[in-house]
Amino acid sequence: MSTAVAVFDHLKQAGRRGLGAPLIVMLALAMMMLPLPTFILDVLFSFNIALSLVIVLAVVYVLKPLDFAAFPTIVLMATLLRLALNVASTRVVLMNGHSGHAAAGKVIEAFGQFVIGGNFAVGLVVFAILTIINFVVVTKGATRVSEVTARFTLDSMPGRQMAIDADLNAGMINQEQARERRQEVREEADFYGSMDGASKFVRGDATAGILILFINIIGGFAVGVFQHGLPAGVAARTYTLLTIGDGLVAQVPALMLSIATAIIVTRVSRSQDMGKQVVGQLFAQPKALGVTAAVLEHADAPPAVVMIDAITGEEVTHVSTGSSFRARFKYPYIIVHRIDLHNVLLDACRRDPLITLEPDAMVMRFQDHDDRIAVTTEDCRSFEGEALIGADGIRSRTRAQLLADGDPLPNGFMAFRTIVPMNDVTADVRRDIVALWGGPGFHIVHYPLRHGTLFNIVAVFRRSVHSERGDVAAYRAELEHVYRDAHPAMKALLAMLDLGRRQSVGDRDPVRHWHKGRVVLLGDAAHPTLQSLAQGACMAIEDGLCLAECIAAANGDYEVAFQRFETARAVRTARVTLESRYLWEVYHSDGIAREVYWQMLGERSDKDVFQCLAWLYDGFTTPEQS
Repeated sequence: MSTAVAVFDHLKQAGRRGLGAPLIVMLALAMMMLPLPTFILDVLFSFNIALSLVIVLAVVYVLKPLDFAAFPTIVLMATLLRLALNVASTRVVLMNGHSGHAAAGKVIEAFGQFVIGGNFAVGLVVFAILTIINFVVVTKGATRVSEVTARFTLDSMPGRQMAIDADLNAGMINQEQARERRQEVREEADFYGSMDGASKFVRGDATAGILILFINIIGGFAVGVFQHGLPAGVAARTYTLLTIGDGLVAQVPALMLSIATAIIVTRVSRSQDMGKQVVGQLFAQPKALGVTAAVLEHADAPPAVVMIDAITGEEVTHVSTGSSFRARFKYPYIIVHRIDLHNVLLDACRRDPLITLEPDAMVMRFQDHDDRIAVTTEDCRSFEGEALIGADGIRSRTRAQLLADGDPLPNGFMAFRTIVPMNDVTADVRRDIVALWGGPGFHIVHYPLRHGTLFNIVAVFRRSVHSERGDVAAYRAELEHVYRDAHPAMKALLAMLDLGRRQSVGDRDPVRHWHKGRVVLLGDAAHPTLQSLAQGACMAIEDGLCLAECIAAANGDYEVAFQRFETARAVRTARVTLESRYLWEVYHSDGIAREVYWQMLGERSDKDVFQCLAWLYDGFTTPEQS
């Protein structure tokens, strides 16, 4: 490496005299024509690897692509140097390879013996993998980016020149500034045009490396057997190992140069180098990363969501939520205790100095004063702000004043919810999954919480009276009557329920608008849904993300922000509501309809189920992303 550093110093001095580029070209031509001693090859191979590393580091630390305008020329010279080395090393391998593994120099021997352990089969595999990474992934992507960037840069030149002339005529810039901008536009067009061609050098270099490898193996075998009289096995092993060592010595710097090309064509001009830019943007939202980590810390990841016939106990269908789900949708399927989720979000709010929490402050009414909103709480306190976001649930008082569209629509079902310690569960059911037992007019859902220490049970049944409080004994008798034909496991789950309170189940018809002036609704206040898809909290979280981005982009214009928020969210949330209603009917169907639904669900493969759920779990696009 000290030799390579010395070579760099000499090149640097030559470069100051304007001789660096001509020397490299002459050196490359000389290597193609003249036989070189092995120690010279070792120096040049080391120099080639060091040069590629220097190029990569220079690209990483450059602030904008035009700061490295010589890169296309450097790519050409580095490629020419590497190909010349391939020719020189091939000559040495074919002429002296019969004398042993050290015939082509220490560097090739080191790659053949140390890097791949003297095993030519391992060497072929490693070389193939490096070539695939270089040719199929890095080089192909860089080539495409270069082509598109060059085309768009050239297409935009007339408009940018006109913009400079307009600024000059308006007196916003002077003649010198206009001249500098025009020069920058021309240099940028030249650079990306050159990069389009330079990427072809890199691609051609990767192709040449593959062809040279096979030519050298075949040629070396022929020379070893027919000219030097080596046994076929010895010749194949010796020349293959030398050729692979030679190929790896060339492929490693070729891969580094491809990476450098990909980096520079994908860079965006900034006042920071790539390291600071990537770290700054990747971790620009540490609060979001912290909240995500905290939620995952409390969450369970069940292997499946299973639907079971509430009468027979047989599986109807299932959704795999393990590795296949993560592979398809890129994120895990998780379940989390609502209190734990609330606490994570509250803790994040407490840590944010811009957020003030006011406990026990139920908003009863509001007044829109055009430039501000005033609210009055249940205990007669008053607050003012720039806008009001009503996230106060399905029975939202904010919605009642804003839209005056009456109470939620009960669907004739009642629900009991109970959480018990996992050790107290006596029912013969799977405890690691999300299970839905569907029956005619009733169902039960159960799943684990807090890493299997708690067990959540939700029992639902159809009833014509919607009162939420009553006599526990009467509730017990009613449940036992409704679930009289249910599977024994369901009856065991019913025995564990706390019947002190029950809730009516309902939703609202989807609406397209849920804002007026500086007041907007969010979550269940805007679009309450049945529990069929378990999406109530998810839709509220999505709402919060979308609304925050809309407000940030609107620069204080809340009317515009809230309109964009409605437009972005109306159809998706309405689909959740309507599909939840459909699934609710499926879960509680009876007679021949039940048999048809069960057959339809049972015929679906994992791929079919994932396709049906893609609209939901593929996420959504915010207005700022579209």
